[in-house]
Amino acid sequence: MESRDITTQIKAFFMSKSTLSILVSICLAVWLVMALSGLVEYLFQMRFSLHGTVVPWLALSSDMMTVLTHPWTLVTYMFLHGGFWHLLWNMVMLLCAGTMVSRVMGERRMLGIFLWSGVAGGLLMVLCYNVFPVFRYHNAILVGCSGGALGLFFAAAAQNPNERVSIWPFRMLQLQMIWIAVIFLLLDILSMSGGNTGGHIAHIGGSICGYLMVWCQQHQTFAGVKKWFQQLKPKPRPRKSKMDAHQGGRPMSDDEWNRRRKEEQDRVDHILDKISANGYASLTKEEKDFLFNYKTAKD
Repeated sequence: MESRDITTQIKAFFMSKSTLSILVSICLAVWLVMALSGLVEYLFQMRFSLHGTVVPWLALSSDMMTVLTHPWTLVTYMFLHGGFWHLLWNMVMLLCAGTMVSRVMGERRMLGIFLWSGVAGGLLMVLCYNVFPVFRYHNAILVGCSGGALGLFFAAAAQNPNERVSIWPFRMLQLQMIWIAVIFLLLDILSMSGGNTGGHIAHIGGSICGYLMVWCQQHQTFAGVKKWFQQLKPKPRPRKSKMDAHQGGRPMSDDEWNRRRKEEQDRVDHILDKISANGYASLTKEEKDFLFNYKTAKD
């Protein structure tokens, strides 16, 4: 009975067509296609390798020139994964953190934090590999959405730092989210020299980005800059209303406005007939002024 409930919940999740379910579906679909293609290539001993063709175009390289010629990889690398367990743990983090953020901030905000955190993590990885001498002769390839998923978790921690979360599999052990975030950050910093250096750097970049996106919004850090840009926008011209006041100062009703418009149009038609018959020079000064003012008001 319990397994049937879980199956129903999973089916309902993917049928919901929410932003989070779409992200998970893309990651699962890409991994499934790559895994099946690898199996077919192995069984039939094919020379063509989809993995070898797709990965250079979608994964993020630490080489600066490759990034400049393949800028889309700053986003596409997040939807590639190196194996089943890599995919599984990233999906668990994405589902947990994404649900917390979307519940409080909405799906649109959740998607923005996920993408920007992933991009920030990728950029930090590329920057470190091109700045620090220890990486001078190394070329790393980055895949996985862990940077974006951790960005979501740190965003949730910034929004509700004192909320207590159970740590699996120790359900009795509960810690505040801000302390769990600090532990994650310290583990990535201390694990940089032990392997998967590029991945740990991306985790750090994504985590900091997700936290700052919420913290800056809470403290209105860029409110002055946003207000300055809004002042640069041209103000829309006010539209004239039928209820504009006429010379007497009293607002016109719709009937009065329509009658006035008809009188003006009849006079314009009369002036145009006069021009057609006797030329523009036959008009009086008052008629010329009236025609000029009417044309100016129309423009």
